[in-house]
Amino acid sequence: MPDGGSSWSAGSRSNSEGINAVTLMELAGPPDQQRVELLSVVTGAVRRRPAKGTPDCSEQATLLELAVLADNEAAAIEVASTALALVCENREPEATARNRRA
Repeated sequence: MPDGGSSWSAGSRSNSEGINAVTLMELAGPPDQQRVELLSVVTGAVRRRPAKGTPDCSEQATLLELAVLADNEAAAIEVASTALALVCENREPEATARNRRA
């Protein structure tokens, strides 16, 4: 994203592409200022998905990553407890933790 923008939009991309875009914007030096707006869009898209079915482990892990990127400790704690209750595979908590350390 050399121009500081992102082509991700809700409905046009997967959640993983949205979280990846926000993460890359956060890691840019200095952090891309548009990440706050994109963070809001991605979070809203992820939150709307469970309305279409049962929330799954992946969506909860994504919400956890988004809460951490938003520096929202209360939301991160709440989502973490939900995500841990939904763990479908033993590797999922480690994968999410590894993604946050990267």
